[in-house]
Amino acid sequence: TDFINADSLKTTIDKDQLDIASFFVSDTRRFAAIIQIQIDVNGRAYNVLEYSIALKKSDFVRTFISVRIPGDERELYRAYKNFLKHYNVAYSGSNYDQTPVQRMLTMTEMLPLVPLLLEQFVGEDGIDLSVVDDCLRARPSHNRCIFGRSKRFSTSNWLKQHPLSLIAEANHAPVYDHDVVKICVDLKFQLFGNFLYLLILCAQIFFVILYTGVALGSPTPPRSYYDSLNITCKQLCDKLTSDPFDPLPGNVFLRFLRALLLLCSGIALLKEFIQLITQREKYFRGFFVNVLELHTYICAILFAIDLNYCSQRTGLRCKWQWEAGALGMASVWTLLLLVFMNALKIGKYGLLFVSVFLTFLKFCLIYVFIWIGYIIAFHMLFVHKKPQFTSVFYSIPKTLAMLTGEYDFDDLFFPHGKVLQGSEAAMVLYSTFVFTMNIVIMNIMVGLAVSDVKRFRLNAKREHLRARIETCLGLQAKFGLLCETCSR
Repeated sequence: TDFINADSLKTTIDKDQLDIASFFVSDTRRFAAIIQIQIDVNGRAYNVLEYSIALKKSDFVRTFISVRIPGDERELYRAYKNFLKHYNVAYSGSNYDQTPVQRMLTMTEMLPLVPLLLEQFVGEDGIDLSVVDDCLRARPSHNRCIFGRSKRFSTSNWLKQHPLSLIAEANHAPVYDHDVVKICVDLKFQLFGNFLYLLILCAQIFFVILYTGVALGSPTPPRSYYDSLNITCKQLCDKLTSDPFDPLPGNVFLRFLRALLLLCSGIALLKEFIQLITQREKYFRGFFVNVLELHTYICAILFAIDLNYCSQRTGLRCKWQWEAGALGMASVWTLLLLVFMNALKIGKYGLLFVSVFLTFLKFCLIYVFIWIGYIIAFHMLFVHKKPQFTSVFYSIPKTLAMLTGEYDFDDLFFPHGKVLQGSEAAMVLYSTFVFTMNIVIMNIMVGLAVSDVKRFRLNAKREHLRARIETCLGLQAKFGLLCETCSR
């Protein structure tokens, strides 16, 4: 007690005397005294680990979290774990009381040391998950959950300050890969997440089936919508219903399903706007998924609404409604894949697709200028010769099709077996296009994507874990009582 006290340890840390700190912790009797010491800072008491974190002394933090306690010193090991997860008053500038691991997860300098701290909670008797989750399955409340406490406990604060949420936000691979984190998330899903996720999955499947059923069950003109461009939607509907040979009948059941689709889509769209208002920056971080959801629900609403009494009775859609419905159909089935990705273990392969897709989009941002140049050039050279290039709008899909190898060389330059006169400049452009786009750029893009597949798979696994963390914590914060019931 003459040498190991609050003053000596404070001075040791302040003066960066790491050798003295290492000597102090090398003996279990000395260490047992150290973990009981409180250092006073402006009227607030912190243990030596918290004080080292506050000063961002990484070497001292490493020293205090790397002590190995002998197996027969059970009481000391229990006291050491309490020391490592001590819940204490906030540092200056923070509104929340926190544990050491919470503070370390918010500091860039301390992130690499978090796995060392978590390792102390893996022992011969099992794994102690309380360091990252103090209410594993319980509904968050002030009398049983500590994370996120301030002057007033709330589930939103608990969700924001939960160590798993901070781990997802920090996005540090060694922390993601630690057994304590993975086992904690898996256990939460086994207790309540799988059942509640099943409800979400069933709701999404119901929406997909409803949308698909309404789309496939809706009547269409005998030939196609493209043959009815010169008449209005109402005129088309009246014409089909008054057909003396095969009149278009009414369909009450289809009308009911359309109303149900409209109701479900409206509720889902309202949910997206609420998320946009409440989550803000977080909502835009998931830009790809959220835009896809907005696109799906808006297309479903446009497809389900009735513009006149005739279309309401028969279910016939206008041409633009039919096109909106088709675009939404492609999105709604993609969303079903994304729902699978959030919880099921095989979902990481869906995330692998998303990772590669977004990587290709980054490449496209670089090469889009070359594509624009070729699109305009082909349009200029073939504007009066080939219908595919009569408009820049038509030239875009044609040029994209050429990227896949659909060149149509003979049809472009040797129509009907004869050479297209004066096409020398177009042939030079065409040859340059084939060499630049297919031989060079496409091989670069494919090569980069294939070479990074291993990294993409690791990132997909971590993104999958992040999605599971957000799902289970969100369920626990919003439906805590239901989570308790399911876990029983």
